[in-house]
Amino acid sequence: MTSKHTPLLHFPHSARITLAGLCETLRGRKSVLTAIVLLASLAITGCTQIGPMSVRNGRPRYNQAFAYSTDEELLLNIVRLRYRDTPFFLNVDKVAASVYASADISGLYPLGDGSSNLRMRRFSNVAPPHFSASVNESPTVFYSPMEGERYARQMMSRLNFDVLLLLVNSGWSIERLMAVTLQEMNGLKNAPTASGPTPSKEPEFREFREALRCLRSLQVKGLVELAKGDAEDESAVYLRITNGEKDEDAVKFKKMLGLSKDQTNFQLKAGMGRGDGESIYVITRPVISTLNYLSQSVIAPDSDVTAGRVTKTLQNSGAPFDWQDLFSGIFKIQSSSGLKPRNASTAVEYRGTWFYIADNDLDSKSTFSLLTQILALQSGKAAGKETPLTFSFGGK
Repeated sequence: MTSKHTPLLHFPHSARITLAGLCETLRGRKSVLTAIVLLASLAITGCTQIGPMSVRNGRPRYNQAFAYSTDEELLLNIVRLRYRDTPFFLNVDKVAASVYASADISGLYPLGDGSSNLRMRRFSNVAPPHFSASVNESPTVFYSPMEGERYARQMMSRLNFDVLLLLVNSGWSIERLMAVTLQEMNGLKNAPTASGPTPSKEPEFREFREALRCLRSLQVKGLVELAKGDAEDESAVYLRITNGEKDEDAVKFKKMLGLSKDQTNFQLKAGMGRGDGESIYVITRPVISTLNYLSQSVIAPDSDVTAGRVTKTLQNSGAPFDWQDLFSGIFKIQSSSGLKPRNASTAVEYRGTWFYIADNDLDSKSTFSLLTQILALQSGKAAGKETPLTFSFGGK
């Protein structure tokens, strides 16, 4: 903040001082000390507001910057997987921001005639006082690459049932959650070939999605829940269907999964195939498989498909397979050439193309938010990083 020979100096929470009034105050004085003290006190009064104001102005902006960059990094890695490129995450450990304030007063009083005492000359011959102040912020950002054996194991470990239980009971749609995290449920397959690089053949998924539609309908009606077991087996997780004898969706769901018509509680068990009519065998996806699965929703430019940069998936008939048949109502990442799309909620530029989630695509935004929670619960932070990457900007 710099004030250049203006007729008015203004400091926050202080009185307005005009040069004319200051001249009148100084006229006839034998020392410039009064002027120096006056201007310095005004400067200090203003500087005492810098700390609180830096928090009010800086914290929301840092918050938004980290939220945006986190979403962009996650979207970028999903797009990378669509192109079979290596994903990479960089964790922000902490940010240390220092604020520096400085002030300078010059041109207040010309030197005297060489005598030992400073004498005030006629104020009309004195140059107007010049006050300058500046505020500098010096942020230091500490990064840690998300890598190492522990991180790799977390990314490749299958989601446990407690995570499913926590997320469903937090209000998430059971259809959305299971569509993203499950690979198989009692023999019904949810595109298991999409858990890795893009397959060349259409995956199997239609019966699984129909079963989830019934399950979601039961959830909306309040007829289904995930819950812990009873006192005999507190660690077990059960899918409970209440009043399901007459409900059409409950009858259909049980039939598709081969469940007992009269049974109410069905224990979730890790495994393949069908249970005994009283259990539901489930295979969950690891985090990295979940990312690969969602990467199939990326709509790549036709030029990249033609050039073979992404895999072209075909139906059994040989016609092109539309991945939105699988991800409809769940997730969609669009692409656009040229400028950044204006209707994007989150967007990244990669390989000369903008990839984005539309701001009015609430289903995709919900799934994206769910994915961030799954990553936070499952992967955590990188471990054993004693010397993170450090970047400092500005300052003195």
